[in-house]
Amino acid sequence: VPADPTKAAGYLRPLAEGGLAEAQFELGRLHALGRGVLPDLGAAARWYEKAAEQGHAGAQNYLGYLYVIDAGPPRDFAKALYWFQKAADQGQLEAMLNLGLMYEQGYGVPVDRERANRLIQRAAEGGLTEAQLQWAKRPPAGVDPARHLLEWATRAAEQGHGGAALRLAK
Repeated sequence: VPADPTKAAGYLRPLAEGGLAEAQFELGRLHALGRGVLPDLGAAARWYEKAAEQGHAGAQNYLGYLYVIDAGPPRDFAKALYWFQKAADQGQLEAMLNLGLMYEQGYGVPVDRERANRLIQRAAEGGLTEAQLQWAKRPPAGVDPARHLLEWATRAAEQGHGGAALRLAK
């Protein structure tokens, strides 16, 4: 049976309006992607926030991302950090990576490369391929950089990360 995003949005809306966090998150994703509804990052942010306030880690991460990229809600690094931290505290790997990158770049916080590396490493060890590729470029002290790159880029490539496969081919 082919997926019908328009029907999915119709089924999700009353559940989301009734307060079901997973439905709020999924409806937010449909709005973010413009699947079954008009693309609307403002609406996506509103649904993500409703789910995030109920503790939905995926919604917390996506909402944080929208605050970083200045899409939907206006750019607000403090709110992005808040939501990424909430999601990371629940073990959400993408949020750990996003939070690590914010500490690395100093977005809304002082640059803290040690904290950034710890977060990126945790996400990489958790199996997030983008984090594995990022971690591959950050060898810890005393570790051979080439060996570290090979090990972590290989892990990401074996899970299907195209960028990691390209990096290994160089």
